[in-house]
Amino acid sequence: MKTKTFSLVQACLLFFAGALIILITISFIYAELKASLFFEKSNNLNKPPYKIEQIDYYKHVLSLVGEALKYTPGNADYYAKKGDYLFGALEDGLGEELSIDKVQIEDAYKKAISLNPVNFRYHLKLGWFYETLDDSSRAEEELINASRLYPSYSQVYIYILKHYLKIKDTPEVFRYLLLALYYEKGCWRGVTEGIEKEILGLPGISWDSKIKELRFTSPCGSDEFSLKQAGFPHAKIPLKIKAFVKGNPEKVLLLKNSQPYLSLSMEEILPEGSIYGLDLSSFLSDAFLDSLSVKAKPYAEIQKVEAIWKSGCPW
Repeated sequence: MKTKTFSLVQACLLFFAGALIILITISFIYAELKASLFFEKSNNLNKPPYKIEQIDYYKHVLSLVGEALKYTPGNADYYAKKGDYLFGALEDGLGEELSIDKVQIEDAYKKAISLNPVNFRYHLKLGWFYETLDDSSRAEEELINASRLYPSYSQVYIYILKHYLKIKDTPEVFRYLLLALYYEKGCWRGVTEGIEKEILGLPGISWDSKIKELRFTSPCGSDEFSLKQAGFPHAKIPLKIKAFVKGNPEKVLLLKNSQPYLSLSMEEILPEGSIYGLDLSSFLSDAFLDSLSVKAKPYAEIQKVEAIWKSGCPW
């Protein structure tokens, strides 16, 4: 009798546990569906062209995203989208009308990052928001975080390039211009749209549109030139290196981690010195650019080093 009673209790407990699990599952699915409907509805709304209409637009989309977050408060994408709408409204000059302040935008992006810290887009969004605030250190930190999470995405490097272009840091502009071009398959127009004039206005950077060639010239003034210190990235990008050396040294070496790696060949003798060159395209399988340096032996002054990168893109 006791065994039967115990079995009945067990069965009841299992039934209620199963029913509870089903209810929780149904509630979860329902919440996800409702949130998704609100979110998709906000995405399907087009921003009107006139400011008076944009006020209602932003109120509506922010309300929809708010409803979505009520159902799924742990969704990082929804917080990021909330940040986008708030940022967009502020950029459109509607901060006062909609009572939007910068802290709300920052909080939305930070919440998205806290929920999903490995999504590079959230760091990119927050970094560019800081950039618009002229908060250079925090902008740089978040933009670099984005590049570390997705190192082969050219658009990340374009944003970082714009950051350094704003503060006119020529070596860093070159570093991220080269990375952006490399991962954008060499398409100069796609990388430099809207900023080409500013880039080419910096000393040492030139682009030959006829032969699709990027050149970066960096001064030296000693017998050794560090590619890392000159802004070359931690990447295996095929370049041609030219060293303009005062005098005629016995040899000009390419060092890898301070050890002899390759020799540069003399290409031209000038009245004031000589030019040595090396095409790295066949030698970078085991060396990153920032591990290399150029050394003249015995001592001879390297006046400048020129890096040449050839684009394979037709435009």
